[in-house]
Amino acid sequence: MIDQLVLMLQRGGPEPAEYRLLAAIFANAARSAESAERVREALAPTMTTQCIHGHGFLKPRGYAGDYEIIDRIYTGWESSDPALAKWDAFFHAQPAPAAVRNRKNYFSFRSCNPAIAERAQINRPSFESGQWTREGHV
Repeated sequence: MIDQLVLMLQRGGPEPAEYRLLAAIFANAARSAESAERVREALAPTMTTQCIHGHGFLKPRGYAGDYEIIDRIYTGWESSDPALAKWDAFFHAQPAPAAVRNRKNYFSFRSCNPAIAERAQINRPSFESGQWTREGHV
């Protein structure tokens, strides 16, 4: 499987038709420290803050889920480097980033729809404080 990963790297990243295979390679790597190390070594050229998974791995702000990576998820950011852009596209196609994007949409819909907000006892954002309130508590 590492050979297939190396081929993807040589071609500038995975194509959408290879996403399931790549996910399987990562799942397999998670099963042993040796496999994980082999995958990390193969992916070394992509471990840069100019690639989303590299940013998460390197943790330049101290942790993987910093504001910058969350912003990249919300905006669908992809690297301007052609050798990294396909890796970012793969990242965005995974369930976890999709869930991050969906939670923003879900919360915005629930809190800004007056009928739903009333049932959930959520008030709209306070324009003075900029904070969400719940039954008058900030």
